[in-house]
Amino acid sequence: MPTFEDGQVPEGMEPPPVEEGEMPEGVQPPGVEGDELPGGRGGTMSRSHPLVETFLADEEWAAAYEAELTRLRTDLVGGGVLEQAVSTWTTTLEDGAGDLVTADQIEDDADALLAVAG
Repeated sequence: MPTFEDGQVPEGMEPPPVEEGEMPEGVQPPGVEGDELPGGRGGTMSRSHPLVETFLADEEWAAAYEAELTRLRTDLVGGGVLEQAVSTWTTTLEDGAGDLVTADQIEDDADALLAVAG
């Protein structure tokens, strides 16, 4: 598959259809060999890491981590920071992506996010 410096498909060229969730034939994401994702099993989004496990195994570090996590959650949720951020992004999406997704969908997703946060 050809690549283009500016990432744009030249005028008049129609890319082949690709099923959602599939990569076009011959296309490989950067840094990926074969079917393996970077970071081993689970990719880089895995919640476990040897350093995290080591620090949390220490009671003093684990207590400090939990205290900071509680403070951050209190500031984000209780302090209104998360609600303000979601409101800002909701407005941005409604203004800039209204042709891609409806305002009702954006509002529903924003409400769901805030509901999960507490």
